Amino acid sequence: MNGIHDMGGMHGMGPVEIEPGEPVFHAPWEGRVLALNLAMGAWRKWNIDASRHEIELIPPAQYLRMSYYEKWLARLVALALKSGLVSRTEVESGRPDRTAAKASPALVPAEVGPMLGRGAPATRDVAVAASSAASRAITACTSSPTAARISAERTPSISTRCASPRASSGARLSRCRTPSTSICGTTTLSALESDPVFAEPWQAQAFALAVKLSEAGHFTWKEWADALAAELKRAAERGEPDDGQRYYHHWLAALERLAAEKGLADPASLAARKEAWAAAYRATPHGKPVELK
Repeated sequence: MNGIHDMGGMHGMGPVEIEPGEPVFHAPWEGRVLALNLAMGAWRKWNIDASRHEIELIPPAQYLRMSYYEKWLARLVALALKSGLVSRTEVESGRPDRTAAKASPALVPAEVGPMLGRGAPATRDVAVAASSAASRAITACTSSPTAARISAERTPSISTRCASPRASSGARLSRCRTPSTSICGTTTLSALESDPVFAEPWQAQAFALAVKLSEAGHFTWKEWADALAAELKRAAERGEPDDGQRYYHHWLAALERLAAEKGLADPASLAARKEAWAAAYRATPHGKPVELK
């Protein structure tokens, strides 16, 4: 994945904040959201891949602002609507449709305890043995952003038969083959481990500026995340695609806006400096380095 949803591999999101004595749920509604996800999942209208994919469809600006269980709730509503378990009117009103057909619950209270006690199996008993093919190049995820999200390595390709495929991102299907080349959910990208983390030097400079300004106490990571989220939202409202290609353009715009808000830079001075660089670029012969005099 190359987007804001891959928080583990995205620069600038700050360290994981550890809350001493953190409760299981911060509010009662979070526990209810978890219970609703378990109860609705019993209908078996979607699998774990579809469930994860639905969270990845949340717009970036909303994703950055939402808490963990807010994302779970948004996902559940979307999946329930797509599968026909509820109607849009029922979601918006909070009341059941009197004209809808009555359905017996897929999971009744008496079955909850035994179901949670059994858990979900990590292995599946199937009659087909795993098969090994010749060594080939496969792709595997890394934690690098944009330009170096994946790396290539040589490893035997192994495929097995499974009862619940991991790569469908949709409804539950019957038995199918899931080759190891489906790591990270894609086989279309290709890159080398030697590829740079940043596509261009200015991206590294913008990244370093944000990190250093935050370390110096000029703004917190929370303020930075909010600023970046707001910039991504503006980009989405302009109709720009969320494909990661302009991630550091949005990063730089958010940094400039936040620096101005904190009194670290004057907007007029920033605009003047941009025009000076643009003028220097226009006056520089092709093939010569651009210098600001």
